[in-house]
Amino acid sequence: MRILFITRKHPPSVGGMQNLSYNLIQNLEEQGKKRGDKIDAIILRKSQWHLIWWLPYALARGLIAARRADIVHLGDPLLSLIGWLAKIFWRKKVVVTVHGLDVTFPFFLYQGYLKLFARDFDRYVCISSYAKKEAEIKGLSPCVVIPVGVDFKKSNFKFQISKVSKENFCQKHHLPQDRFYLLTVGRLVKRKGVGWFIKNAMPALPREMIYLVIGDGAERENIQYLIKEQKLQDRVYFLGKITEEELKTVYALSDLFIMPNVKVEGDAEGFGLVALEAALNSLPVIASRLEGICDAIAHNQNGILAESRNAASFKREILKFFRDDQYRQRFGREAAVFTTANYNWSNIAERYYQEFLNVLL
Repeated sequence: MRILFITRKHPPSVGGMQNLSYNLIQNLEEQGKKRGDKIDAIILRKSQWHLIWWLPYALARGLIAARRADIVHLGDPLLSLIGWLAKIFWRKKVVVTVHGLDVTFPFFLYQGYLKLFARDFDRYVCISSYAKKEAEIKGLSPCVVIPVGVDFKKSNFKFQISKVSKENFCQKHHLPQDRFYLLTVGRLVKRKGVGWFIKNAMPALPREMIYLVIGDGAERENIQYLIKEQKLQDRVYFLGKITEEELKTVYALSDLFIMPNVKVEGDAEGFGLVALEAALNSLPVIASRLEGICDAIAHNQNGILAESRNAASFKREILKFFRDDQYRQRFGREAAVFTTANYNWSNIAERYYQEFLNVLL
């Protein structure tokens, strides 16, 4: 089989779509060597500002390369025009991955573009049940759900970081030591719910709990304001962007991972990869029962689903772990095992390959 991948999001830029693109192509290339498959790829490896020149280039090169391909895989529906033309000119089989926001984005011109070019592909691989529901609302079918995998290189930090490294990190960032640490990592936008959690949940939690916020984004100033407004400067620490090495230390230092997402019109959590990375590091995850998070977190297996915007629900689940250290450690170990078994990139890539075969039948 000859597969042509076309993707506009790929490392060295960072994000869930980039992670999927890199790992899917890499794993299918490795598996394809044994099967005799040929993998071609047209990839934008720079920021999205380069789309203005890359899209015409990808369109022209994609049409030429598609002629030799058995399957054309598009990284997201924004690239639909390329797939549409590949079907018109060469009658090729086209598969597109749907992430969620790429079909719900409310700009009317984009929605018109999807209606024109994105509705007649051979398979829509959705990263979550939420993404599948939204895709079907837009008239995209047939849809299947294949979740995002997780990079095992980002695991087991809890058992690799020394006590001295943890102490040095605390001193550098002026953190109190020997506390119960809650952690959130990610791009700070409103749907992540960090501001809501600081305002509504933190004041009701025991003073021994420290909340660490890692990342940056549009909500940065609001988060900093809420920390002061709630007088939580000694309990909520906004650390911004940190290095990969420091992130390893934070995972090792923390006791619970919090993902308090809230519903925001025109925006959504397509999956929830950071929750898987936390679970892989034996951190119990407490996340909102919302959108694509429900496909990343299996309740009571690799995390706990609490009700979104319900401070009492989050408090109840947090206190269970706070009051029973053995339960917390056991749950973390079992969450890591479950995540390893169910979100292995090799298995995810194999599921994509089977869908490619089904499309060709």
